[in-house]
Amino acid sequence: MFYLLLQSVYQDYASGRSDWDTYFDSVINLALDQEKLAGLV
Repeated sequence: MFYLLLQSVYQDYASGRSDWDTYFDSVINLALDQEKLAGLV
């Protein structure tokens, strides 16, 4: 699921629907959420 969400975030950036700052924040937040779900935090 993580990779599908990451792909969606990237496609938004690549198509111009989001800017670099939004893309970067989305990737960081997605990684933090994944870390919490995995029980690493």
